[in-house]
Amino acid sequence: FFSLDKRVEVSCLEAGDFPLAIKRKILWYYKLYRKLKQCVDLENPDVLIGEGHNISSFLPLVKREGIKTLACEHIDFDSIPRLSKQLMKYFYPKLDKVVVLSSLAESKLRHLNKDIAVIANSLPFSVEEPSLLENKRMIMVGRLSVEKGYERIVPLAKKLMQDFPDWKIDIFGNGDLKEEILQLFEKNGLKNVSIKTPTKDIKQEYLNASVHLITSYNEAMPMVILEAQCCGLPVIGYYCEGTASLIRNGETGFVVQNEDEFYDRMKQMIQNETLRIDMGKRARMESQKYSIENIEKQWTELLEAL
Repeated sequence: FFSLDKRVEVSCLEAGDFPLAIKRKILWYYKLYRKLKQCVDLENPDVLIGEGHNISSFLPLVKREGIKTLACEHIDFDSIPRLSKQLMKYFYPKLDKVVVLSSLAESKLRHLNKDIAVIANSLPFSVEEPSLLENKRMIMVGRLSVEKGYERIVPLAKKLMQDFPDWKIDIFGNGDLKEEILQLFEKNGLKNVSIKTPTKDIKQEYLNASVHLITSYNEAMPMVILEAQCCGLPVIGYYCEGTASLIRNGETGFVVQNEDEFYDRMKQMIQNETLRIDMGKRARMESQKYSIENIEKQWTELLEAL
């Protein structure tokens, strides 16, 4: 789905998928440590960047003299398992730098390392003209997994089907729970909700929608919100770290606490076209803070400082 610059070389350590069982996790960590150490000894890099706590916790163990270590934390700290938090508690203070996505995330990790930088994700694309917000279509984008909370769309879609039968919800995603979610929708007779195959041209799907919905339980900084805002869509989402960081409540969309409030905001978006358009414009302006140029500049300055 994404192309890499030709100057980027990818080497797979082949440590295997991260297991769920504790005993298998310990074996996986040991295997990872050996492979990562071999890689560092061979490559002798200037900077080691870990993507996520499972990798970042091991960077102090494999670094050599002169190598700087940096952790990128891209999930909500509150959702991290207890064993992983214990590893972070011991190893994260030994890292040279920790990079998080938002000030909310920084406040949760401040006790682990004093040198924390906030650098958000960047927009993966730009659009010349935003959505006209005319289509009677709401969109959701993301993998079909437990934390995304797709079952929470059922009562909302039921009410939507009754009150606004010409509006629909399209979900773009794939995952282990696809069949289970499809069965749930069918059992509840949801004729206004469809699960679509992921597409490389997701930008066009945003542009053909009028509102973006997000029902996740946990998010650090969901790219889908940035993408939707870039296309001029207002966003309605349940409260979590990611929605609170990216949605200016009442200005670029709504952050809600419960089902009733969520549906009230959906109705408001449908019935008030002026509000929808105004929020969409503000959302698009807000998204420009996350342009590739802005985020690249922050990363360049950070790496040069290291």
